[in-house]
Amino acid sequence: MSDQNPFEGEQTVAIDENTQNVDESTEAFDDVETVEPTDEDVEVVPATDTPTESKPTEAKAPARPPKPEGYITPVEFAHKITEKLRTDGTMNKDQSFPPQQVYSWVKQGKSPSAKNPLKSYSEGGRENLLKEDEAWAWYNAKNERKAAADKAKQDKAAADAEKAKNAPATAPVTEVEAPSEPVAEVE
Repeated sequence: MSDQNPFEGEQTVAIDENTQNVDESTEAFDDVETVEPTDEDVEVVPATDTPTESKPTEAKAPARPPKPEGYITPVEFAHKITEKLRTDGTMNKDQSFPPQQVYSWVKQGKSPSAKNPLKSYSEGGRENLLKEDEAWAWYNAKNERKAAADKAKQDKAAADAEKAKNAPATAPVTEVEAPSEPVAEVE
């Protein structure tokens, strides 16, 4: 297929001998009234150099009520975690801690089977509010629990490796042949 547009350029149209010229065939439109352009229907609006004055828009009321004093939202807590991790050097400057993770912790904390719930509050028409000191205490305890679990996992792996190293060698396992009797199918 070529890259040229088939509709570009000149086109030749074959005119049939029976076809009338457009200028000559006005009798088909005898019932159409022709209208001459006049200035009656045109409204002239003078151009102005001053910008149009718009009415000052009223400030929209916030969709949610403001958070009560002493509480932070999960998004604010995620931003504070991001700042802390950046200053610690564990997170790059172009990365951020996802607020969805904090919302996940809050949701998991509401479960009755939660072992270490992140306590959230509902105050002043707002839900999922956190107290900053409690949230930081929970976050630090979570990191300690994770570090302890990782250490226990490493200790268990080292103990298993030591046990495998000191275990007596067992006799090699040989394959047992299955009986060569034909299997009868039951109907």
